[in-house]
Amino acid sequence: MSRLVGVLIVALCAYPLAVAAQVQQGTPLSVRLPAYDTPVNLDTMETLRHHEDVMREAVFVAARKALQELAIDMTYADSARGIVLNPQITAMRRIGKYRMGQILECGNNLNGAIADQFRIRMAVAVVIDSIAPSKSEFRVLIAASAQSPEGVSRPPLACGTTGFLEERIAKLIDVTIWGS
Repeated sequence: MSRLVGVLIVALCAYPLAVAAQVQQGTPLSVRLPAYDTPVNLDTMETLRHHEDVMREAVFVAARKALQELAIDMTYADSARGIVLNPQITAMRRIGKYRMGQILECGNNLNGAIADQFRIRMAVAVVIDSIAPSKSEFRVLIAASAQSPEGVSRPPLACGTTGFLEERIAKLIDVTIWGS
C-alpha cells in the first residue's frame, strides 16, 4: 500500500513538470481535468482576448501581480514565451474573496450553485503575445471541473466560466500597467 501511495505522490508532483515540458516544446497547452475523457487543450478554452499598448514584458509582470492579488498561485511562469499558468488548482467554495459560483457555471441543484458546493479542479493561464514592438495581446484561459464532496461515487461535472474571473484578471492587469 505504501508503494502505491509513493507512486501517486510522484505522479502528482510530476504533472506540473509535464505541462512545463509541453510549453517548452511549443506543443498546445493541455491539462487533464476529472470531467473530461481527453486532455483539455487550453487554447480552445479561450474566453478573453485583450490588447495593450505596452511591451509583452510589462504585461507579463502585471499578469503575475494580478494573479497573486487574486490568491491564485502560479506553478509555471515563462517570461520568454509569455505564459503564466497553474494547471491544477483545487478549491472549494472560494478563490481569494470570490465565490466559485461567481467564477464558474457547473449547474444547480436543490442547494444552489454546484460550483459553491463541490470540489473544483481548474487550470488558469494567461498567455501574452507581442503583436508589434510596443503592443501586446493577452489571453486568459480557464478550464474547470467539479467533483461531488461525496467522492468518486458520483461522476465529475464539466464547468464553464462566467467570464467574471477573466474580466477581473484583465482589470487588475490594466490597473497595474496604467495605474487606474
